[in-house]
Amino acid sequence: MQENEEGNIDDFTPPVFVPTGIINRLYRFAENRCEINWTSRMESDLEQASLHVDQLCIFLDENIRLVNYDANNLRAIVGVSGIDSAVSAWITAETMRRAKIEERVNLTDLFILSFRGMNLDDERYGKSFYESLINHFPELPIHFHWTDLTNAIQGIDILTGGILQSTNRIPMWVAEPTTSLIDLITVNMGYKVWAAALDCGNKTEEALGEINIPSGCLVRPLANLWKTQVYDLAEVLGIPEHLRSTKPINSTYGVSKVDAYFKDIPENISPRDIYGLLDLALKMLYDEKKSVEDVCLLLEQSPEFISKIQTKINSQAHRIMIPAFYPQKPKF
Repeated sequence: MQENEEGNIDDFTPPVFVPTGIINRLYRFAENRCEINWTSRMESDLEQASLHVDQLCIFLDENIRLVNYDANNLRAIVGVSGIDSAVSAWITAETMRRAKIEERVNLTDLFILSFRGMNLDDERYGKSFYESLINHFPELPIHFHWTDLTNAIQGIDILTGGILQSTNRIPMWVAEPTTSLIDLITVNMGYKVWAAALDCGNKTEEALGEINIPSGCLVRPLANLWKTQVYDLAEVLGIPEHLRSTKPINSTYGVSKVDAYFKDIPENISPRDIYGLLDLALKMLYDEKKSVEDVCLLLEQSPEFISKIQTKINSQAHRIMIPAFYPQKPKF
């Protein structure tokens, strides 16, 4: 395995092997394209996205100062690996730019973290994003830091494997705690440089249990936005097309998210389209609490597909539980 000066690897091997069957069992919603009504999708709303930009800038301006206990400066840190973190970092930079223009801040600092983990796609995305960000915001101090987590992932695999073996529990695939580790690294690096750590999880990930709220960072700008709305934000913000059209990577397992969800995807269906499909069903099941039967009728989707989404929501509910602080009870 050779590494050149740019930190790229000529022959990269994932630090831990995860069987494809495990990924399919955890994420697959449909095997064949004929099982899905691909036209039943949440529509884009760029006008609403423009309003969200202004509201998010106000939110970030207030809460970055609040989290940092610093009313005069704006300092934030973001781990970038895909469209969600790209949008979070970009709109944070826009928040800082507006504050500087309006002379409401003494100092701004934005720290971008990039990691090498289960594959090279996250790392490449982070580096490409950083170049686009500094070109768009040349007036802002933006810092980039890259970290190789492959040895850490292997160490976690050994640790969790030993614990699980001693307790006869179901295997925990290493990248599950690795995702939380990245959040903890971001938070603690934020403490060191006095910067608010941003959690980039969106509502789609929350509904599907793809984030752990108790182990997240300190500010969540996308918490109540579906992935479709994140794509809308990216377009309105002017994030370059090559960053918007890249297939989202499941950093936990180093695979394409959309290919994990659906084995057979029509050529004319983009990642944005696929999330529109999921988001509309998730909104009805997760937010509106509609029955599987009603959602099938409304969206003209198969009972098998909608049932799998509902099962996923139910099985991952523990990941969105708010920690209990005595004497309060846990909040769901």
